[in-house]
Amino acid sequence: MAKTAAKKRSVKRQASSLQRSLARHILAGAVSFSAHHHTGRRLTHRHTSHGALLLIVILAGIVLFANILTIKASSLTTSGSSVITAVVSGPPPSEGADIISPVNNYEAPSAVQAVEGTCPSGTLVVVYRNGDSAGSITCSTSGLFELDVQLLSGLNILQAQNYDGVNQPGPATSPVYVYYTPPVVPEAPTTPASPTTPTTAIPITPTPPAPALPDPQPATSTDPCALAPSSSENLSVSVGCIIRSSYVGETIELPLYVGGGLKPYALLVNWGDATDDVYSVSEPGKVSFKHTYHTGGVHSVMLKLVDHSNSSYQIQTVIQVSDPAAGAGSTSDLPETVRPWIEVTLPIYWTLVALVSGFWLGDIFDRFIKGSVGHKKRRHS
Repeated sequence: MAKTAAKKRSVKRQASSLQRSLARHILAGAVSFSAHHHTGRRLTHRHTSHGALLLIVILAGIVLFANILTIKASSLTTSGSSVITAVVSGPPPSEGADIISPVNNYEAPSAVQAVEGTCPSGTLVVVYRNGDSAGSITCSTSGLFELDVQLLSGLNILQAQNYDGVNQPGPATSPVYVYYTPPVVPEAPTTPASPTTPTTAIPITPTPPAPALPDPQPATSTDPCALAPSSSENLSVSVGCIIRSSYVGETIELPLYVGGGLKPYALLVNWGDATDDVYSVSEPGKVSFKHTYHTGGVHSVMLKLVDHSNSSYQIQTVIQVSDPAAGAGSTSDLPETVRPWIEVTLPIYWTLVALVSGFWLGDIFDRFIKGSVGHKKRRHS
């Protein structure tokens, strides 16, 4: 019994000594930078400071990811205007958005017309119809936009206006005249009344010609949220404010103007994130609806208004949602000029971290786990 107890105490002392030695090695490897005497002999393996090298690699990674985040923040600049925590207005866009299709004096065959044109990449393009907003979209990286616009009966004067990140408008471009004639619904036949001879002459008053319709221009205000649509008997829904800077998880409020047609109304909203909502609107005027996005990006929102007579009107707009929690390792929102450099640097960095960590753990295994087993075998032999 005494021999067994002594043997147990000896094993405990060896284990405790191994733990202390392992802790000292890890600590020394991480923070020790003490110099060795220059004897001219090659240093043994135990002097390799993998921990210190790993610490240097980690610090380099912190600097690398901090620079990536800085580049992402600076990439929010559009047309010389920066939006970070404060807005610094630069010059407005020097190039305007121009409609190339449909052509001028076009007779549209249907009430929904695809409007295409050129624009400065990254700017917001709003298409106005007779002076009112008829939809908005973000200009593509290729400098083009395409938007479906609901036409009104008769003359539709379409004009595109682009805005930068702080709602500064670009130069106005030429309007395009588009005509739309709704299909004629045949009336039900009625029994003709018996002809009668009027006893009194009915005076005929000539109808004065309608005044010429002036060319409406997009509002010169730098704040599209301050605009309100003109009153009209035509069924319509317009966006009261184009949301430019919201965040993932934040509840946004989309203001709309509903009017014309026969009340009450039903409003169908596709929020652009696989979410569809239907709202009931009892009276014309300004209304607003709330939504929360859980993914970042530019979401295309489709709205369709249906009135009591089953007439419909549709409009498209965009909502820009930022994701501040997006990983620094993502390169999708980096500028094109630096993205190739980052895409090459990140894999090299992670490979370096894996190599240094592997060598360090292998050194610890060789010195203490494998070495301890070999020491025990020698003692038993």
